[in-house]
Amino acid sequence: MRVLVTRNVEECTNAIANNAAGSFRLALIDLHYGLADAIVSELARYDPACKILRLSRFGFRQKFNDKYEYLIKPVKRERLARVVAETIHPDLREVKTSVVEDGAKFNPVGMATKHPLRILLAEDNLINSRVALQHLKRMGYSAVHAKDGQYCLEEEDKAIYDVILMDVQMPRLDGCQAASKIRAKYLKDPERCPRIIAMTANAMRGDMERCLEAGMHAYCQKPIIVDVLAQRLREATKRPE
Repeated sequence: MRVLVTRNVEECTNAIANNAAGSFRLALIDLHYGLADAIVSELARYDPACKILRLSRFGFRQKFNDKYEYLIKPVKRERLARVVAETIHPDLREVKTSVVEDGAKFNPVGMATKHPLRILLAEDNLINSRVALQHLKRMGYSAVHAKDGQYCLEEEDKAIYDVILMDVQMPRLDGCQAASKIRAKYLKDPERCPRIIAMTANAMRGDMERCLEAGMHAYCQKPIIVDVLAQRLREATKRPE
């Protein structure tokens, strides 16, 4: 990701004017920077596709409308990385509340009965794989386990899967490499590609960006939150035979 830093209003407005619409995916703007509101308005008008993330000092939040995401300074590097990734890619935003169905809280236990899926789990860590398989079992799913990215490719060739839960850091072939190869396999028929859900504990270290670039569809952070995993599975559909 390329970053352009501007030090004053003139440099910022020049950057907006001198780059074509679509050049910037995200603008990080300090609201206590002179004429910040005008910069936000100008950028939104000139390049509406550009996401805007605002920075503010503690105690000033109520002075600004809530149209755009913002962070309170000082902000930790890990939180900044997560919010930036989630602002650019809203699909990566973790589900914070219980799964809801028809206006009522949804219990994921046994959900496979109503939402059957063929699942492949790619995970090299024995403990993590046992935890994931146990969560899936409680939902009613029986998953095939591949212990690294290479085995994942081999298993995916043998059978039809609706979902692949893909660990990112694995030996021989990591999750991003495996996902890229799988997506390439279905390049001419993307509807037949299984939904690939990234699973990693390193959300703050650029993994989310790498996952999307590799062709993964969604993200589930480890340690696994059952409601989040259930929501990711509910977003998947059965592939055609």
